[in-house]
Amino acid sequence: MPSSFVRSTTICYMVLARYMFFFISPRISLNIRLLLCNFDVYLMPGRAVLHVEDDADYAEMFQLQMRRQARKAGSDPLMFETVPTLQKAYERCDDRAYDCVVCDYQLPDGNGLDFLGRYRSLHTHRPLIFLTGQGDESVARLAFKMGANDYFTKDDGFAVYERIYNAICTQIRHFEEGRVRRETERKLRSEQEWARTYFRLADVLMMGYDAAGTITHINDAGQRILGYSCEELHGVPFVCELHPPYEREDVRDVLERLRTSPPGTVITNENDMVTKDGKRRTFLWRNSAIFDEKGRITGFLASGMDITERTRQEMRIRHLNRLLDAMRSVNQLIAREQDASTLLQRACDIMVTSHGYADIHIALFNEDGSCRDFSPSSPGSDTPDMRKSLETKTLPPCMKRAMDQDRTVVVCRPDDICRTCAICDRHDPPQTTLVHRLSYAGRDIGVIFVRLASDCESCVQDVELFDEMAHDLSFALHSLELKASKNHAEKQLREDRTYYRTIMEASPIGIVTLDRDGRITHANTEAQRITGRSLETLKSMSFDDSAWDIKSNDGGHIPSSNLPFSIVRDRLRPVYDVRHTIRKDDTSIVLSINASPILDEHGLFRGMVATLTDKTSEMSRNDILTKMHQLMNEMLTAMDDHFYVVDSRYRIVMSNQLGCNYLPPDKRSDSFLCYRMIKGRGVPCDGCPVAEIFCNGMRSVNEHVTDDGSTFEVRYFPIFDDNDDVALVSCLSRDVSSFRELDRAHREKERILTHFSHVVSHHLKNYLAAIRCYAELQAEEGLGKEYAPLIIAAVDRMNAYVNSQLHLATAGKPVDTFHDVGLRDLLEKVADSYPLSVVVGDVPHVRGDPQRIEEVFSNLIHNAWKNGNAGRVEIFSTTDDEGIHVFVADDGHGIPPERTKRLFDKTQLSHGSGLGLLVAQEVMHAHGGSIRLKSTGPEGTVMELVFLHPQMKP
Repeated sequence: MPSSFVRSTTICYMVLARYMFFFISPRISLNIRLLLCNFDVYLMPGRAVLHVEDDADYAEMFQLQMRRQARKAGSDPLMFETVPTLQKAYERCDDRAYDCVVCDYQLPDGNGLDFLGRYRSLHTHRPLIFLTGQGDESVARLAFKMGANDYFTKDDGFAVYERIYNAICTQIRHFEEGRVRRETERKLRSEQEWARTYFRLADVLMMGYDAAGTITHINDAGQRILGYSCEELHGVPFVCELHPPYEREDVRDVLERLRTSPPGTVITNENDMVTKDGKRRTFLWRNSAIFDEKGRITGFLASGMDITERTRQEMRIRHLNRLLDAMRSVNQLIAREQDASTLLQRACDIMVTSHGYADIHIALFNEDGSCRDFSPSSPGSDTPDMRKSLETKTLPPCMKRAMDQDRTVVVCRPDDICRTCAICDRHDPPQTTLVHRLSYAGRDIGVIFVRLASDCESCVQDVELFDEMAHDLSFALHSLELKASKNHAEKQLREDRTYYRTIMEASPIGIVTLDRDGRITHANTEAQRITGRSLETLKSMSFDDSAWDIKSNDGGHIPSSNLPFSIVRDRLRPVYDVRHTIRKDDTSIVLSINASPILDEHGLFRGMVATLTDKTSEMSRNDILTKMHQLMNEMLTAMDDHFYVVDSRYRIVMSNQLGCNYLPPDKRSDSFLCYRMIKGRGVPCDGCPVAEIFCNGMRSVNEHVTDDGSTFEVRYFPIFDDNDDVALVSCLSRDVSSFRELDRAHREKERILTHFSHVVSHHLKNYLAAIRCYAELQAEEGLGKEYAPLIIAAVDRMNAYVNSQLHLATAGKPVDTFHDVGLRDLLEKVADSYPLSVVVGDVPHVRGDPQRIEEVFSNLIHNAWKNGNAGRVEIFSTTDDEGIHVFVADDGHGIPPERTKRLFDKTQLSHGSGLGLLVAQEVMHAHGGSIRLKSTGPEGTVMELVFLHPQMKP
């Protein structure tokens, strides 16, 4: 039952019981009276007050006076909850927090002071007011001492209740103000503690200044970085000896900008500072002024990050970038330059201009060690004596050392070592020289030596770059030599390939070659035709590529190790007439493969050459049909239903095992048996569904009852030939006896529930009629006239609700008799009942109960007119395999999005809202159809009804 219904019904009964209270026996129990008094606290919002009072009469009178005082003051009434004992008061206080507690002194299981002590231990600040009939001052003093907020004696005068009401309101207001004040103070203390903790733990330098700009605070990180204590820096001005002279003007400018900037301004600057030990460190500062509530500056806060190391790293990175730029330029030159002499000359120029070398010399050697080329960095740096010395194989000492090792030789003082060197003789004083051997794969190619423009202590990165560059040049020179040999070999190879390719292309059989990894390297035109793939596609594939979909002739999987390539590679001998299938376009073809290995000069496997022959046409059609028949039998055997296929001569041409078991034993040998001739008929019986399908090509569903009473549901499906004529009819038969039994049980249960709803409705109506009669008598005799109309109205609403629920319960009962219903006549009749335009399109006849179908359309048009403010409704239909679809479209404002998900949810009904759609849903389900929301929006709403085809049963 919906919660809204329970709540509204409960309210009606409680209101009725309260105003009939004066006519009930005075012996009514105390618990029931207290329940009536407590009901308001659960139903209405407001300030919750717990009233601990064992006298129900006084409690009710007290709350009445409090409501009277609230009306007099023009305020919302206090919401009272009354409990008669201390135990129940404890339970209520454990369950919820009340805005105020009013407690009597004398109670059945103790006194109010006991409750006060426990209440104050749980709620220190919440107000509690004492009421007592004794007027004992000692009790009052003790109550105030234990924490009571006020104390009153029970009195009949209105003035006492006015004071009590004012006291309750005042105490609640003071409690709320105090709670807000305590929460504000707590948050302030938390924020202050957070700020102090952050200032103390921050790992950046933080300094606080007063309004005059002198230091008042410095955090631990700042003291550690600068080396000064807080006492040493206290009172030091904003611009001081901590700043180098060249920074002070900029720092002073920052201070002036802070003084003139609005609140919230953050000024960022970067400057050096001098630590206590005299070191200079660079800081990145964020500065801001601190303002009071009047907008006056009370101080400044500066947060500085030590970026000294970052600055040094940036300088180092710039230097490394310059080195890398030179290396990148040389590598780019190596990648694109094809001439060795040009490569060496331009590499020298790049290293001189990009990195500042004084000059560079590169010498290249022949295999016998003689010099075959000498490249200086510029024509002016050429040295004839050095060239002559290299041609005679007379190397200077630094070059001899370099030729004996793989690392760079650094000559920091050439005047002490290279007195006889022709290069050093040209420079006065001699400069630092780097020398490195050019070699690759154990072969000496030459030597490179450079003269630096800087001293040895600053050339660590230069040595690393020089090592890397020497290796790159060695590789480049070696590659150029290999390329020359490669070009010659490639020329010869191209001539050989042209010869062999001519032979392959002229061959009438498919030929393919594979490398040692099994990847196709070439395929002639016939091989491309056989496989159905272009040469480019074949070159991207391997012998066991998944795209081949290789299988044996019987469709089994073939391991990669059993394929021709693997056999030839492992055995190094030819194979002949190996057959398997491959995928060609959307079909499989059978290949016959002859293959032979390709060996290198050492007898190692280099690849394979194979011939391909298409053997697909040699397969027998009977073999294909046999495989298809086996596959079909496996599929039929796995089916859980009885399956038959009937041809146009009404013969069963196929059935599964279940279908064969269903046939009578004397008919199982007859493979040409009409399904409807199981009992021995020789011709199709009247109304045979198979004959109807051959005529109209429409699928159908029928039932067949066997001699033992079992019910089989038989579904017939047409199978069309290429000319769209029915060639065969497939039949699926399933035993639905158990489902029918469940359906009968469901209908019996529905009948019982319908009968029960009638009985309940009958009794409820009788009771409601009696209550209404008594209420009308009271109204006529002048008793409770101001409340009697409310009782009558509530009873009327309950009666209407019961009627609507009864209507909803019976709306889904099954349709006993289905009639042919013309929707056009029915809709025109319904349209005459509403003041809006109803346009009926092409709608067919359906089968069902005319009155209940009329109710469905009436509810939909009523909703569009009343709830959607529609001025026009259009009704049209379509038909498909599911059934007949009837659409009701209006031009109203649509259904709110929050209601669309629960449009047909019975638990969401409220005061009858949405009942029409639920009734329509139940009626459509009773007809075997359905109703659903097709679309909704500002342009209107479209509802969709689905009726079964006339030949189908629900």
